[in-house]
Amino acid sequence: MTVRFAGVIGAILGGLRAVAVSDTLNGFWPLVGRDEAYGTLARGVLPPALTGFFAAAMAGAIPSSFNSALNSTCTLFSLGVYKPFFNKGADDAAVIRSGKVFGWNR
Repeated sequence: MTVRFAGVIGAILGGLRAVAVSDTLNGFWPLVGRDEAYGTLARGVLPPALTGFFAAAMAGAIPSSFNSALNSTCTLFSLGVYKPFFNKGADDAAVIRSGKVFGWNR
């Protein structure tokens, strides 16, 4: 539990820091809104060579999060809707197949 909590804090700490010092940042970098705070803070803190790596990490994290949400949704459908309501005696292969059909992953 402590490791998960530390991960959540680590994930949002940069954004919270950017919002907390937004008045200071406005003196140096023009912030249009809170949507640009995290990227502006990263540009200001990271050296230019690491900014590309940061952008690549963010670009990789977005599809990963989407895939995780899709996987969770398919699992919830298969075990929470398909098996109890449509096919109570379904074996594992049928439950997995229903999740693939629900997620359009044939």
